[in-house]
Amino acid sequence: SASQVVGLFQDGGFTMPFLGMCLFILWFAIGYRSILLRPRRGFQPTVVLNPSRITRTSTHWLDRAAKVTADAIRHGDLLLRERLEADLTPLREELQQHAHLIKTLAAVAPLLGLLGTVGGMIETFDSLAGMNLFTQSGGIGGGVAQALITTQFGLIIAVPGLLFGAVLEQRQRHFEDQLDAMVELLCTGEGQ
Repeated sequence: SASQVVGLFQDGGFTMPFLGMCLFILWFAIGYRSILLRPRRGFQPTVVLNPSRITRTSTHWLDRAAKVTADAIRHGDLLLRERLEADLTPLREELQQHAHLIKTLAAVAPLLGLLGTVGGMIETFDSLAGMNLFTQSGGIGGGVAQALITTQFGLIIAVPGLLFGAVLEQRQRHFEDQLDAMVELLCTGEGQ
């Protein structure tokens, strides 16, 4: 329930709002990249050799890349490879959007959890030093709870972030390979 979540954030201490922001931004970036890198079923790089088969109305980036390559052929560019690479650079950059953000947040989350752990241990040792075993702020139990909650929350954020980030990076490499295959097909076919 909502009261349990609020209680968890209060027990976790000062790093929990930062961990919550990491969680929200990380899943936004993963969702964005998942939509951007959604699979395109039935696409073959050889479609660029037959421009009439290119789907011009599709918003999928592979179809947009095929349209760019077909336009370069239609213009009869002598420096085809250079023109294609220049025209496809914005699409290649689009494929990389939020990849570094996902890696960074997946690395920062456990460190924030560790910072919360240190804060919880400091609270625990302060309670021991002052012989305040059971205080309003939680005493020893509150400090240990804070240490464990933030560590767990940091890892809960990081592990799926790393896994989904790796899957999306693999999908990105696959799409880049298809893009390279289209360029190669056009350039070698143009030279014959």
